[in-house]
Amino acid sequence: MTTNVLLYERPYTKVFFRKVAIGAFNNCKLITMSEYKNCSDIWLSRYLYSDAYDHAPYCDALTVNDIIMRCRTLRIMDSTRAQRIVHRTWSGIFELFQNFHIDYVLAMSLDNYVGDILFRIANLLGKPVYSFLGSFASGYVRFTLRGEKNCLNRGVTIEEAQKLLTEIQKSYYLPPSEQESSHRSKFAMRKWFLRRKAIENIYYPLMKMITNDPDNARFNMLNLKGIKYSECLSSEIDHLLKRLSDIKINRKCAVYFPLHFCPEATTDYYLDRPTRCGGYINYILDILEHSDPQVQFIFKEHPSMYGQRPVKEYYKILEFPNATILHPQVRSNELMDSIDTVVVDNGTVGVEALIRGKRVLALDRNYYTDLHPNCHKVNYIKLSMLDIKLIQYDSLKFVSELLDEWVKSDYEHSSDQSHYDPKPIIDAIKRMIREDIRLG
Repeated sequence: MTTNVLLYERPYTKVFFRKVAIGAFNNCKLITMSEYKNCSDIWLSRYLYSDAYDHAPYCDALTVNDIIMRCRTLRIMDSTRAQRIVHRTWSGIFELFQNFHIDYVLAMSLDNYVGDILFRIANLLGKPVYSFLGSFASGYVRFTLRGEKNCLNRGVTIEEAQKLLTEIQKSYYLPPSEQESSHRSKFAMRKWFLRRKAIENIYYPLMKMITNDPDNARFNMLNLKGIKYSECLSSEIDHLLKRLSDIKINRKCAVYFPLHFCPEATTDYYLDRPTRCGGYINYILDILEHSDPQVQFIFKEHPSMYGQRPVKEYYKILEFPNATILHPQVRSNELMDSIDTVVVDNGTVGVEALIRGKRVLALDRNYYTDLHPNCHKVNYIKLSMLDIKLIQYDSLKFVSELLDEWVKSDYEHSSDQSHYDPKPIIDAIKRMIREDIRLG
């Protein structure tokens, strides 16, 4: 019996993902789709310019709005245009499921409205989706749809868990994603800014005209959104972002709150509250406004956001007298030596904090909230929460449960994926199918 698999791909992912699909699904008929023309069986822009796809079945106004608010491309567009793109993309992908009788979906990790729509339709129709991304520990991938934990029951050895625990416990530990960006220079930031400026102001408009494809998401990802260089990396930035020696920490009422990189899947798709608050900065301001003013919030800028976050957003945070923002080069581990409570939504810092015996207050869903007794789900930060008793818990057990949702693999989300070994991914998907383990 033929298994129909819908694969969402791009030119740099297609070699690896097609190997995974052919290896993982028995007697597989592969139907591929992409925003890139001449890349796949289905070019998604075919739906964007036909009013035959204006009716999106089972897609109400609330769903459309949520899709728009989560996508960095759509939320800065004119609302009429954004709604049209969502309706037509939804209708086109829904038609694919109907016409090809799709059994399974294999997709890149969620990071835009196309993947969001694809995952929602698959869930609506009860079709399993397999999606994975690199973890914060080198040599592993996580199978997840929207950042949630999925128990794979793969069997983690004590030696494997101890190796990761030892690495995280090192005083100089940094996740691989932050190692390269922890010492970004202003020269590097100017170079990044000028490159993005050229892409958004010259390349994208030119490609829209040449391809006659103005609604394609590839040509509408405006990271700068009209922001001037001086608004991000002004002379004020190093005055606003403090060093540890500049501040006095009151351990009884202080919390450490790491800021996220934006825009990114971790904020757009793995969190719910920023979307409801109208964006990440408004979410941070909402937390400050509704938490106890006696709580001392010590924010730390993400290393990759140095020079990319508009300075005006720092000023908005600093309007609250109980808020301080630390420079990204301040070491998290050094800060945690002076702190008992860490505030997170998701992210590696929460894992590090729990292993170091800290109290973690989670403002949103994440993949480790239910794995440790010192991690507490909260809506806002009340002073009394900083007195919640810390419970002794086996860090090795905690790390073992984390590793249970990871698979050993050399895969990384890079521009060239053809050289990675697909076998660990293939074996994991085969076992999930065999044991009926579904993500989400």
